[in-house]
Amino acid sequence: MRVPLLGNIRYLLPAREIEHKDGEHGRVEGNLNFWRRRPDRELPRALLVGEVRPAGTLSEVIARIRAGEIDVFKAAVVQADSVDGLAESGGGTAKAAITSYRFSSVQVAVDCDRRKLLVLCDVMYPGWKAYVDGKPAEVYTTNGIFRGVPVPAGQHLVEFRFEPASLRNGLALA
Repeated sequence: MRVPLLGNIRYLLPAREIEHKDGEHGRVEGNLNFWRRRPDRELPRALLVGEVRPAGTLSEVIARIRAGEIDVFKAAVVQADSVDGLAESGGGTAKAAITSYRFSSVQVAVDCDRRKLLVLCDVMYPGWKAYVDGKPAEVYTTNGIFRGVPVPAGQHLVEFRFEPASLRNGLALA
């Protein structure tokens, strides 16, 4: 069975054996199967990628990842018609570190030598806004379920804030 395994799923209890390069299959007493991710294949909570590919629908994203076209450690699939200018490929320095993690906000310090896409491996949901050094930035649905924000070269602070319109409307009515 070939499946895309995004996020940091460490263990699965599948009905049948899973063949996946990121982990190993095992069996415990009786008929209990398990799959365990190798520690070296755990996806960081926040990472910077230089290769971005477009996909229109969630089905297209899943198909591209399932086909093995995307190494989620180096590349991302963004649900957008065009990905021009979102990131620049190539080596060099690219570091992302979460500096604050709260229920409705996440701050990530980034340092990169060229334009990259910051992928935050948290679920994308309407109402999430992003700010790069305090200025509004576009948030893209990335790899089907995550949040992605383009960041320019250099050191920056990226903040994700949950600011749904329903909350603003409710406060205005109150």
